[in-house]
Amino acid sequence: FRHPSLNSNNWINKRNGEPKNDVKLYQYGARLGGPIVIPGLFDGRGKAFYMFHYEQLKFPNSFTRTRTILHPSALNGVFRYNVGSETREVNVLSLAAANGQISTIDPEIMSVLQKIQQATTTTGNVIQNSDPLTMSYVWQSPGELFEHQPTLRIDYNLTDRHRLSGSTQVIFAKRDPDYLNSADARFPGAPVYRLFTSTRPLHSISLRSTLSQNLVSELRGGITALGGSSSFGDPSTNGVQNFADQGGFAIDFDANIGLTNWHAENNRSWRSAPTISIEESLTWQKGSHSLNFGGSFLHVRAWEQAQQFVPGINLGLNTTNDPARGLFNSTNFPGASAAQLADARDLYALLTGRVASVTGQAALDPKTNRYQAFAPRKREGYINMTSMFLQDSWRVTPTLTLNGGLRWDVQLPFTPLNDTMSAVTLASICGMSGLGDGGMYSKCNFNAVGPAPDATVPEYIQYTRGTRGYKTDWNNVSPNIGIAWRPNVQDGWLRKLLGDPEQATLRAGYSVAYERHGMSVFT
Repeated sequence: FRHPSLNSNNWINKRNGEPKNDVKLYQYGARLGGPIVIPGLFDGRGKAFYMFHYEQLKFPNSFTRTRTILHPSALNGVFRYNVGSETREVNVLSLAAANGQISTIDPEIMSVLQKIQQATTTTGNVIQNSDPLTMSYVWQSPGELFEHQPTLRIDYNLTDRHRLSGSTQVIFAKRDPDYLNSADARFPGAPVYRLFTSTRPLHSISLRSTLSQNLVSELRGGITALGGSSSFGDPSTNGVQNFADQGGFAIDFDANIGLTNWHAENNRSWRSAPTISIEESLTWQKGSHSLNFGGSFLHVRAWEQAQQFVPGINLGLNTTNDPARGLFNSTNFPGASAAQLADARDLYALLTGRVASVTGQAALDPKTNRYQAFAPRKREGYINMTSMFLQDSWRVTPTLTLNGGLRWDVQLPFTPLNDTMSAVTLASICGMSGLGDGGMYSKCNFNAVGPAPDATVPEYIQYTRGTRGYKTDWNNVSPNIGIAWRPNVQDGWLRKLLGDPEQATLRAGYSVAYERHGMSVFT
C-alpha cells in the first residue's frame, strides 16, 4: 500500500510550485491449495494437488512533465531575443509585410498553438525560460497501471517414483497512458497519446522420476507468450480521427525552436516473442561423485509490426529558395547571433505554415512483395538453440570438493519468416574502398587512394525468408572448474580471519560462458 499522505514532496515540484505527485499503489492477492477432491468422483488425497494464486496490482499515479511552449506574444509574430542583459523584440510578420512577403498567419497552425496555450491554463505552472522566446510548462500528467495475474499449478503423483507437475499463468497488463515510454498526452486535453496493453501467458510442465536409489531424471517443457502480445498504441487514442484538429497531419513543432508537439506520436506497434523449450537433466549419485548431465532445445520466434497511420509535416524556411530568406539578417535583428537568426526564421516559418517536408512510411507487403503507403510493416524470424552439458561435483574429502564441467551450445543462425527485411554484404559496407587484404578478419581498404579495383556501389539486399543470416558457429564449448576447501582452522590468527570452522570455506574457480543475444540484435 502506497499513498501520497505517506510521502514527502520532491525538490523539483517545490521549486515549480507543484504539489506532491499523486502516486498510489494497491497490490494484493490470495492463494488456495490442497488435495484435489471431487466428491463422489475423485479423491486425490496423497496423489493429486492444486494451488491457485491470484494477484492484482493497481498503480494510479502522476508524473511531473516539462513542455516547451511559445511566449504568448510570439503568437502575434513578436520575436524576443537577448543581447547582453537587454531583451529586444522584432515582429517577424510586420517585417515580412513591409517587404512584400507573406505575413498572414496559417489558421491551422494558429489553431493548434492556441489549443496549447489554452491547455496550460487548466493546471500546472508556466515558467519563463532564459530564452525570452519560449516558456516551460510544468504539470503533472496522470496515468494508471493495472495488472492481474492468475496462476494455477497441478501436481500429480503418477506412481511413488514419478511426479507430473504443470503450471499456467497469464499476466494481463494495461498502462493508460503509456507513461513508462513517455507516450502520455503532451498537454491536458491533447487527443493523441498512447495506451499500452499486454497479455503474457506462461505455461510449463515437468516430469520428475526417481529411476533408482541414486539416479533422478527431470524432464521439463515450457511455452511463453504463445498467443500473447504487447501493443503500443490504440486507434481510440492515436488513430487518424484524432488528428482532425491538425488537418489530418502530425505537425512537428520540435524542429521549430524545440517546441513540444500537440501530439505524442503518429505511429503504433505490436510485438510478440513466443518461445518453446525442452530440457532433460539426470542427477546421478556415484560414491563421492554427484554427476549432472543433460541437454536442452530452445526455439525463439519473434514478430514485430509497426505502422505510421498519418503523414507528418515538418515546418521550416528554405534558406536557399524561399523569397523571405533575406529578411533574417543582423540589420533587421540588431545584435542577434546566428542561432537567434535561425530561431527568428523558424518562428516566421511556423506562423506562416512554411512546409519543409511531408513524411510518410511505405511498408513492404510480405504477401505481394509490393510497397503500400501507411500499411503495417511486419518483421518476423526465429532462432533455434541446442545445448548439452556434463557436471561433476567430487567430494574428495569431507572438507574438500572439486567441481568440473563442460557445456556445448549450438545457436543456429537467425532465419527470417517473411521478405520484409534487408541485409548488406561486407563489400557493400566497404563501398569505394574495396575489401582489404583479409587476414584473420576481412576488412575495408580505407587506405586506398581513389576507387579500389574491387570497389562496390553499396546496396541493400532483400533478406528473403529461409535465408540463414550467418554460418553456424560449432565451437561454443564452455569449460568450468572450481574448488571449495574448508580448512577447519581451530585457533590462531587464521581462525579469527576465517571464522567458524564449520562455516569457513575458501573457493576458487574458472569458467567460460556464451551469451544468447536478444532478437533485436538481428532485426
